Amino acid sequence: MMRLRALAPADLERVWALLLQDPQANFDDDGPRTYEEFEAWMLERVQVEEIAVCELGEALAGVMAYRPVSERLAALHGICFDRSVHGRGIAGEAFQRFLASIWARGFRKVAITHFADNARVAAFLAKQGAQQEGLLRRHVCRGGTEIDVRIAALFAPEGGDLCLSAACLR
Repeated sequence: MMRLRALAPADLERVWALLLQDPQANFDDDGPRTYEEFEAWMLERVQVEEIAVCELGEALAGVMAYRPVSERLAALHGICFDRSVHGRGIAGEAFQRFLASIWARGFRKVAITHFADNARVAAFLAKQGAQQEGLLRRHVCRGGTEIDVRIAALFAPEGGDLCLSAACLR
């Protein structure tokens, strides 16, 4: 059974291991290099972001985060799922529940940025209904090379079936 819940400090080692499955997709040159840097970075992030973990039984299946930008706009600030759940529909279900919790808080748009060369996340986001909005040329460095970042967005459904409580993360 899949469940979403808020990130707890005890999750950090498992989240670090998850992100290291594909560091090329998860970190640019400004990202953490060691677990200690990652832990400090995440403890700062939880002060301003909503971070959820997705669990399958006792196993960590994924992590997602967003940051409020304004009353109507949120910015997705990370999404990563364990390779073992790719292609099984689990990531899509978890992401839709996470989005429902964002819509329930009154946000109308979620802005998303991702490395332009990450075709897997672009396809996932398109499947979730994201619309491409632009390209930031040579926006970040990864491995000492300037790379592009894509901008996409998701919009709250108009009068749709929204999750109306924090139960979305249970």
